[in-house]
Amino acid sequence: MTHPRCRTRYSLDGLTSFFRYQGAVKKAITSLKYHGVYDLAAAFIALLSVEGVFPRGMNSEEWVLIPIPLHPHRLRARGFNQAEVLGGLLAKRLHIKMYTGILRRIVNTKPQVTMKERSARLANLEQAFTCNKDFLKRWDNIILFDDVYTTGATMRAAGNALKRAGARVVWAVTMAR
Repeated sequence: MTHPRCRTRYSLDGLTSFFRYQGAVKKAITSLKYHGVYDLAAAFIALLSVEGVFPRGMNSEEWVLIPIPLHPHRLRARGFNQAEVLGGLLAKRLHIKMYTGILRRIVNTKPQVTMKERSARLANLEQAFTCNKDFLKRWDNIILFDDVYTTGATMRAAGNALKRAGARVVWAVTMAR
């Protein structure tokens, strides 16, 4: 859960990360993300304990998973979205639906990994996302999924866009932090 003093109307409601972003996990995520080693995605998901992914008192029927989108230019260059690959496998494991195209990256931002300063990462993602408001009339409990949570700038910007469009709860879930 987000600390009560840190919570705002448009902030994330909480975060679950499965691994620490170091050692073999870091190497595996890098291999998946930049080299398309898909076999690792299924292995990652098989290792997960999915207990506690949902906030207390919520069941899976009330949730949908939305992966962090890549900008269309980056998607074409990379050929796949690692958050979609991992998110699809996680959604199956959680027995929930995953939707793509609901949240869109409308600004072709610089890769966050190239920026070390938190302020630069936050500025890089300002107004980077938009979403389909009609979708949020049907689903208002969102699991926002990405591969890695570093400074949280990507998740915060995407969560903010979802909340402003009408999402009631946005719970961030990442493979590693």
